[in-house]
Amino acid sequence: MLAAAAHAVPISLVHPSLCMGPWDCRPAALCLVPSVLAGQVPAMPSQIVNIIDVRDVARAVAAIAEAEPREPLRLTGHNIGLPELCALIGELAGIRVTIRAFPAAAARVAAWAGWALDLARPGAVTPPVLLLTMLALRQASLPVGAAQRALGAVPRPLSVTLRDAIAWHRGLAQSAAPL
Repeated sequence: MLAAAAHAVPISLVHPSLCMGPWDCRPAALCLVPSVLAGQVPAMPSQIVNIIDVRDVARAVAAIAEAEPREPLRLTGHNIGLPELCALIGELAGIRVTIRAFPAAAARVAAWAGWALDLARPGAVTPPVLLLTMLALRQASLPVGAAQRALGAVPRPLSVTLRDAIAWHRGLAQSAAPL
């Protein structure tokens, strides 16, 4: 991309925070929503993350494509603690979710150790708890910036994002069920 930009190709870099929403085609083991729905998330670090709806990211990217290239743009949404996020997913899904919170500092060691163990196993899939822990250690409370607002990419309510993600993942689970 840098080489293309050096040749006058218009490029804009977009840095979204943690994306959630419908149309998540990653394996369910790598997604927080289906993991919470399946009761596979027993604990989360007490860490704030910033969640943005994937549709809001798409809206911003489309707006950038119509505009002049600009400086790199951070796209942000809603700040929420990981245990609170899991509880909200459960509440919106109408299920009881019990998540144990633990200090984010303790999560750092566990996440990196787990990730290193996964690297040692060919074909291993890192569980969402470890992925989110590693992300959480990099995320912080982030405001929605003026440049994002100017693109019309104001974040939709987090409850809308999560309800739509829950419906999406439940639909996938129903379509994958044997007939």
